[in-house]
Amino acid sequence: MSTDRSLICIHVALVVLTGCGAGSYTIERTLGGVVRPGPFVPPYAYEHYVRGELALASSDFGLAASEFELARSGADDDPLLCAREAIALHHSGDARGAARVIEEGLALDPRSEAVLLAAGTIAEAGGELDTALQHYEGALAAAPRSIIAIEALVSLLDRMGDPERAAHVLSRHADASRVEIAVTLALAEGEVDRAMRLFRLSERISRTLRVRTANALLEVRRPVLAAEVLAALGPDAPRTSEERRVRIATAAALRDDETAEALLALPLTGDVEEELSDARAFLVLGRAERAEALAVSAAETAPSLEADIVLANALLADGRFSEAASLAASVPAGSSVSVEAREIVRRALEAAGLPALGAEM
Repeated sequence: MSTDRSLICIHVALVVLTGCGAGSYTIERTLGGVVRPGPFVPPYAYEHYVRGELALASSDFGLAASEFELARSGADDDPLLCAREAIALHHSGDARGAARVIEEGLALDPRSEAVLLAAGTIAEAGGELDTALQHYEGALAAAPRSIIAIEALVSLLDRMGDPERAAHVLSRHADASRVEIAVTLALAEGEVDRAMRLFRLSERISRTLRVRTANALLEVRRPVLAAEVLAALGPDAPRTSEERRVRIATAAALRDDETAEALLALPLTGDVEEELSDARAFLVLGRAERAEALAVSAAETAPSLEADIVLANALLADGRFSEAASLAASVPAGSSVSVEAREIVRRALEAAGLPALGAEM
């Protein structure tokens, strides 16, 4: 489990900070259009907290611990700040300091989700899985709808070889929206394995999220996992053009020509992007002539650099190296497809018997 989601969740954590006990008197804030009472938090506490999160995100753990300590130095301490300082101390190698700050946080609030999660994270990192399990269970008991607590407990149970209990935790505590948020967060952090673990343990995954996740897996070249994610959709026809595109791309990447061809045979919506996506799929399948026809059609409907690149790839695949190189060379440097264009020129020159020039390109 990732222990530092600082930049992704920083605005949420700041809101949490206002409700964790810091400050000596109550004020009203407007959050999301709703007026909510909460304790006053001194500006210096906010400042040092943000500095601490930024240092933590930059792996400057010593500085992060110092900043969190300064944020705690006001009249009122705060369990959330204790949790963040403990994590920073743990990463800096100060195990004794981390344990001390965890104790201080639990003394402030023995049911603090933030402190219990930090304690669990530190215990899990040290191989103390049973202790970590107790802390994560305590965090979930304190906050039964916490995405982070649910995910921490599910991940640990799965690691401990108890997927049935992990699935039970998900079904009991996480509704569909929370599972989807956890999966989306895992993908945003590039943690494919974590996202897949949530998928495999939960049946509460929408069709839309399955398609979006499969697309993300294709982007990191994990087509086998993309196919696993899409398998639950069954053999039914795609419901959207995006689903059609992702399913075709997945089948093509796996060289499942029969499935890809069947999906490609479905009528197009007339969308240029869909035409170009189909053209790229035909290229993967070795059907350069179909790719060329679709790229030409898309270019006639709405000229674009993307259409030029797809057409250049089709020409290259068809052995028309000079035409492919000329078209790709016309793509302006610095455009969104300029890197692909240079690669086409290089490959065309090499295929035409000019390897030295291609290497130079």
